[in-house]
Amino acid sequence: MREKAQKLEQLFADIVSCRVVVEQPAKHQQQGKPFNIHIDLGVPGKEIVVDRQENEDAYIALRDAFDAAKRQLEDYARQL
Repeated sequence: MREKAQKLEQLFADIVSCRVVVEQPAKHQQQGKPFNIHIDLGVPGKEIVVDRQENEDAYIALRDAFDAAKRQLEDYARQL
């Protein structure tokens, strides 16, 4: 997670904060237990939030969440 957060910081140096939450809510035993990833990025004047990534593999869920955060950060940087 730290490496992925550092890559975001290389993309946009003005990141003020980065909080990542990994959850595994209870599910039925037959369906598996997907991981939910929640990322809050604090940037000047805005907070970027990713809260929709789910996968039974934690690494895939993290990759997808950080990819979504990267896209949102790139959009924010273009707006500036």
